[in-house]
This record gives sequence, C-alpha cells and structure tokens, in this order.
Amino acid sequence: MKKFLSLLIALMMVFSVVGFAYAEEEEEPNPEPEFVRPVEITAVDEDGNPIDGVELRISDENDHQEIWNTDNDQLLFLKEGSYLFEGLTAPEGYFFEEAVPVVVERTEDERETYIGNCVYDHDHPEICSNPNHLGLELYSVTNGEKTIVGYCFNHLLKNPNGNEYKKYPASAELLFRYARNKSKDIEQSELYDHVMYILQHADDVQAKYHLDDAVTRFLTYIAIKTYTDPKCYYEFDDEGNSLLIRDENNRPVRDENGKYKFKEGGTVLGAVVHHAKAEDHAIPQDYIKAYNELIKPANVKDYDNTVAMYFYYPAGYDIESDQSYQILMTAEPAVKQEVKIGVRPAALFRITVKWSDSNNKENLRPSPEALISKLHLYAGGEEVTAQYIDGVTVTDNGDNTYTVKFANLLPEDYTMKIDAPKGYLVEKKAASDGGTITLTHLVLQKLDPIVRPITPIKPITPPWAKKNP
Repeated sequence: MKKFLSLLIALMMVFSVVGFAYAEEEEEPNPEPEFVRPVEITAVDEDGNPIDGVELRISDENDHQEIWNTDNDQLLFLKEGSYLFEGLTAPEGYFFEEAVPVVVERTEDERETYIGNCVYDHDHPEICSNPNHLGLELYSVTNGEKTIVGYCFNHLLKNPNGNEYKKYPASAELLFRYARNKSKDIEQSELYDHVMYILQHADDVQAKYHLDDAVTRFLTYIAIKTYTDPKCYYEFDDEGNSLLIRDENNRPVRDENGKYKFKEGGTVLGAVVHHAKAEDHAIPQDYIKAYNELIKPANVKDYDNTVAMYFYYPAGYDIESDQSYQILMTAEPAVKQEVKIGVRPAALFRITVKWSDSNNKENLRPSPEALISKLHLYAGGEEVTAQYIDGVTVTDNGDNTYTVKFANLLPEDYTMKIDAPKGYLVEKKAASDGGTITLTHLVLQKLDPIVRPITPIKPITPPWAKKNP
C-alpha cells in the first residue's frame, strides 16, 4: 500500500509539473483590442491642391483589399500594419502617380498609461441634492498636464474600475460594437455622427445658455446616452411622467417573466426630470433646450474631422471579452495618419483625319465608331492602343474631317497610324499630336476601247501558180 501511495504521489507531482510547464507555454490573453489609426487621405496635384473624386484601392499585408473614395466625409480607420494605396479612378484629365506605401503604428503617447478620476457633484440642487445619490458623475483623465473630460457609456455595466487607463482611437465600428444598449435600428455611421456632434458642440451649447461646466458635462453625458443607452431608460417620458402600465385597479401590470410593463416612449431625459421632480426640484427650461439641441442637430455631420473620438479603458481590462465595465469616451485633436496620393494632369493626343472622297460620293466612308478599330497609337515605338482605347473618341466635324482624341494619357510623345479603310489610300503613314492624316478614295477610271484600223491582207500566190518567165 505504501508503495502504491508513493507511486501515486510521484505521478501527481509529475502531472503537476507537466501541467505547470504547459500553462507557462500557453499564450497569455491580450487584454487590448486591435489598435486602429484614423487616416486622412488626400489626392493632390503638382501644386499640392486637393483633387476630389478619386477612388483608391487599399491593400494590407494579407492582400485584403478595400475601396475608398476621397469624397467620403468620415475618417478611415486602419489597424496596425503595412498598406499599399493605389489609385483606381481619377477625375477626367488626370492620372495617378506611383502607389503609396503606408505603415500604421502607435505613437509613444498611445502606449502610455493615464490617470483617471471620478467625482460626484452635489452642488446642483435643481438636479440632485441628496448626498445618498451619486449625483453628477464627472469623469476625467489626466493626460500629462492636461485634464480631459470623459463620458461613460453602456449604462447597465459597472463604472470604470481603478484609476489607470489606456488610450485607444475609436472608430465608428468600435463604438457600434461596444455600445451594447444603442438605439434600435440605428446605423453604424449614424451612431458615430451623433456622438461626435454631441462631443464637439457641447461648448457651443454651454455658451449659448450660460451653463456652468458641471451642468454642461451632465447634459452632454445624458445626450450621449440617448444614443448609446436608450434601452436602459424606458420608465419615464420627456416630462418625467411614469410610463408604467396599470390595470383597472391601478395595479402595475407584469409580463410573463414577472417584470413590470411600460408604455413606449421612455427617454434618458425623462429619467433625469423624474429624479428632479421626486425631490421637489424642477430642471430649468434652458437645460431642456440645451439637451434638445445636442440630440437634434440641424446637420448631424456638421463636426470637425480634425477632432476624433478616443476611448479610455482600465489598464489590463480585456475590452474584447470582459463586458462588465463601462468605457470612457472623449473627443480630442485627432492623431491622424496623413496619406497624399499624387495626381497629375493627363496628356491629350489629337489628330485630324481628312477625307478626300468627293464628300463621300460613293458612300464608302466608315462611321466615326467604325474608324476606332483602324487606329494604332504608339509611344516610344511601342503600340499602346489597348492601354488607352477606353479614352478614345472620334468626332465627325461635318466638313469632311474627323477629329480623333486619345484622353488621359501619360505625358509622352505619341504618334498614330491608321489602317486604310476599304476603298481608301492613306497618304501619310503616321501623324504626331496635332497632325493630319488624309484618306483618299481610290477611283477606278473607265478606259476607252482601243480601235485599230484593219489592214487588208495581201493574197499570197503559191509557187506553182506563178507564171514561168
């Protein structure tokens, strides 16, 4: 028995060592989400002036491709890595320079750890004067010597934990993913546009209604929650009136799960107004007006793209898998990657085709469209017709001439030849830009018959018929 126990203990020790070694080899989970960088793409001409209407292809290291138009009014966000920006479609009259390689990586500022802080303000009795309540949650993050206001979202989750935070650029895709309780049927870009508008226009609303910092932060906070967390506020309407459904005996109605049932129309602001009314306070009308301006802008896309959204989340917090904490959001000057795509004016090649065919008397002249198949464009002695065939036009000028144009060419010296259409002769083999090629109709002239006089045949006298002398 002792031998058996000794063997069992030895095996347990071996397995524990093996298990420890295996655990050591296991890859530790990465608590950080994938880093993305806002990228601003501009197409510029030789003088550095921006050119609109440029379509690009963006390829990453795995050859995953995305099409992007420079007229897009939202920032493009790219993950860390190497990319190649190639021009696809340039405006008429321009061509692209070489493709642009881009490397996206973090700055030192984005690798730092920041100090977060939350205070609860009870100095606004019109909102809350009960010290047992949390009051106004005023979050901030210390970034060097600068203190930045932070706003929580995901109302049902726990408040941000600890006081060490990591900074992370927030794209529309990330905000949409992490806003667990967002408005129903709201689009990804729409959610981002609304929140960015609120973050950037809070100062304007503050100045307009002469609000102090704390109230402005509070109104901004609830305006953001109107889009990120409205599902959490369903008990009161905008006036703070209860939406609880009651039966004929004034008893609350419950659903099949035992939860109270409410009418539609619950709002974030309604919960705040009800809270104030419960303490015999009335929220000033200016607060309501300021809130409504933040959530109902005239033009929701009217915000500055030089300012971007950032998330601050607790250091070591697995933002991807741990859904228990709220995240702080801020609006700060965007640390953007600037990518400039060079476009240059394209060359235009033009020649005149002159028809010498008695105004197409024999009706043999090909149409402008048919003539295209007869054209041959050369650059440096090599034919490049196929490369530019989509940019060729042939126009009948109505005066026995056609104008042939090749557009959007690279700036080179070009010549053009034409295969002679049936019944025509090409008088000039090739023409340079601005030249003329003449096509002459071949005329088969009728010849008069040759009439020759008939010479009488002199009779021949056979020898035997000759008379003897």
